[in-house]
Amino acid sequence: MTSLAIRSAALQPNSDPQKFIAFPIANHSIAVPLGNVLRVLRHTPDDSNEELHRMGLLPIGRHVIRALNLRQWLNADATSQSSETQSSETQSFIIIVGIPQQEPFGIWTEGLPDVVELSSDVWRSLSPSVSTSSSFLELISHTAVIPQKKGHKTIFLLDIAQALNARAPEAATLSPAF
Repeated sequence: MTSLAIRSAALQPNSDPQKFIAFPIANHSIAVPLGNVLRVLRHTPDDSNEELHRMGLLPIGRHVIRALNLRQWLNADATSQSSETQSSETQSFIIIVGIPQQEPFGIWTEGLPDVVELSSDVWRSLSPSVSTSSSFLELISHTAVIPQKKGHKTIFLLDIAQALNARAPEAATLSPAF
């Protein structure tokens, strides 16, 4: 098996479990390495910040950071869905992520994030050379399929550096619907 190095953090090529923060986005489970997570905040909608949210910015205290709304990429792939379908009563959170030589940024989530431990042997690399029509898959470096009592759960590992550098789909101008 080839090295599972990821630009934002490295998956160590052994079977020792590593910790990740997994969070829901539109019925998908997305993960980032726990070592890259600086903070998790509960998001409280504030109409005074709606314009900043539309611009992809998030005010936190005296700071304003860039915020990624991954639902935008999923909505661009599934045009039958609207970003407005998300209920305003759904609990939402912001995961503050940091990587070397980059400013911290936030990732909108649609539910409570969870810490999961997974060994590197469950992850499968998504080849960057494979052409895909899915803009969402451009942001994913690896997938893991985890058996559960009823079926299985697929977890997508976010390539943080790729997500920061990717041009958001046109739906990106929409504010998060939570």
